[in-house]
Amino acid sequence: MSNWFVIPHHAQSKRDNDYLVETLLSIHAQSIPDWCVVIVDDNSSFYELLNIRIKDSFPKYVIDNRFHFIVNENEKGVSSARNIGVKYAHKHNADFIFFQDDDDIAHPYRIEKTLCVAKQINQSDLIISTTFSGIDEKGNSVSLEKFRSDMLDVAVQHSRYIPEGSNKYLDMIRHCGYIFPTSGTTVNVDLAIRCPFPDFSVSEDHVTWMNMVADGAFIKVLEDIPFKYRFKGDTEHRPETFLKEKYKNDIEGFIISMNSYIEKFGSYFNINEVIEEFLNRLNNCLSLQENYTLSDKHNFKASFLEIKSKIKE
Repeated sequence: MSNWFVIPHHAQSKRDNDYLVETLLSIHAQSIPDWCVVIVDDNSSFYELLNIRIKDSFPKYVIDNRFHFIVNENEKGVSSARNIGVKYAHKHNADFIFFQDDDDIAHPYRIEKTLCVAKQINQSDLIISTTFSGIDEKGNSVSLEKFRSDMLDVAVQHSRYIPEGSNKYLDMIRHCGYIFPTSGTTVNVDLAIRCPFPDFSVSEDHVTWMNMVADGAFIKVLEDIPFKYRFKGDTEHRPETFLKEKYKNDIEGFIISMNSYIEKFGSYFNINEVIEEFLNRLNNCLSLQENYTLSDKHNFKASFLEIKSKIKE
């Protein structure tokens, strides 16, 4: 099989297991059967308490020989789990990695439409992602105005402007940032191996996509096969601890990806302008969630100087 879903999983309750079952059923519903799934269980306490193996926790009609399981003896985090899954899929001759979170619902034509577009693009490195709709914990639709603020920002960006093509790194940095929700994103396996997820628990996917785009990957977002993003609870914003980590990790990720881009393509642009535009976009994202760290001129300037000192022009 050449198409592999990589699913990190950490269950603390039966509800988490139930979400995963729904996710797997959405993969079963794919319009073509050429797929495999690797589930990386990151030392879930739920299965340990029940003294059962994860693969024995599912109804028999859910699991067949296309499902593979890896169990971490110690909790290593979502980034490590995804990287382990990618390496496993690569070892088993995957061509494409379909990233999938363990509580979201895949569109039934995700594989078919993605492969069709990949063939049309005909590029060695590519990122093909999709738009999304919202569901709640019970699977009911969530209207756009009730999206959590960070995902509302992504949805609005999808409707406003989506870059397409190769060498779009500066365009993304300046104008849109995070537009590849994980459960809609597919990449060729070689790109996934070259650009592993960093050891972050917040913004790890955003940093990974930016590294891939900085490497020159062709990007495209498909609007006709939205996946279903699951909102848990009714909080309006991410917690403050999350936003502080996002602020730190987005800056670190920007420095890493920018240095990679300059090394490959050169510093033919005004780096000061790009840093300012990146910080303005990050400030807008944080402010929408009522975090005003970068709204403070002192913090903005300090962040600018920190970034500038670490960019290798």
